[in-house]
Amino acid sequence: MIDALFSKLLLITVMTIFLWFSWPYIGPHKPELGPLRQELAEKMVVEIAEDLQANKGAVVSAVLVHFENDPTDYISETLSLVLEQRGTFDLLGPPLPYRLRKVLNMRQPAHNAPVTAAETANIAGLDAAIIGRVTSFESYAGGTKAEIEYTLVSATGEILYTASLKREISSAWIAPALPDSATVFWQSSYLQNGLVWLMIMLVLPIVTITFIRIAARKNSNASNAFVLAVYTLLSTIAAYIIIGTGLSGLWLLGMLLATASVSLLYNIKILSFAIKLEEE
Repeated sequence: MIDALFSKLLLITVMTIFLWFSWPYIGPHKPELGPLRQELAEKMVVEIAEDLQANKGAVVSAVLVHFENDPTDYISETLSLVLEQRGTFDLLGPPLPYRLRKVLNMRQPAHNAPVTAAETANIAGLDAAIIGRVTSFESYAGGTKAEIEYTLVSATGEILYTASLKREISSAWIAPALPDSATVFWQSSYLQNGLVWLMIMLVLPIVTITFIRIAARKNSNASNAFVLAVYTLLSTIAAYIIIGTGLSGLWLLGMLLATASVSLLYNIKILSFAIKLEEE
């Protein structure tokens, strides 16, 4: 009974570890800002922070609500960091749901309604809330332009200050430095993904060796075959998720056969080691 329960717990552990390592590949992906858009965002955030500092009045504590139309989270999080570093407000830290969504790389919800923001500040015992919206943020042939609206709302719902900032930055073409062949090789996505898969394949049976020993203790060929099948299948699925992106046809088939063979041989070694431990 205890062994069966322990086996189930170990299986849950195996699946949890597998999901944790594979989540960056199977989970949601947020867009990223290019260098030029990032530079413009940083300049605008500094201006917004300076403007809020000059027009905050008697506000001491505040909560920064995630800005609308900020799918990368870059503007909201950078503004929070700048305000905190400058000591402009005693900012409320992000709540647990926000942190969980950030870890899982999920998009953050935005509440641009002053009433909702005021309720959030009131419940937290703060003076005000900062809300905003990225009205536009687009690139064109000659550069990038953006417009950001932002508002300071008191905990009672009064609009203390509101403004809109428009900025534009032109792009200057700079010849990129060509990396050497070694850098290209080590930065190859297939190589990096292959190393991630190899780490998962090597570590997974080791951290769950107790489960393998329980199966080896039964001294059953069927049990041993089941363990080999489970671990080899997990490794092959991981290889398909991590390395298989962009591959097709014979390349994909060859990659799956190679990773399955390597994984099977390694798992046989681990299982043989577990059997020897049980025979001692």
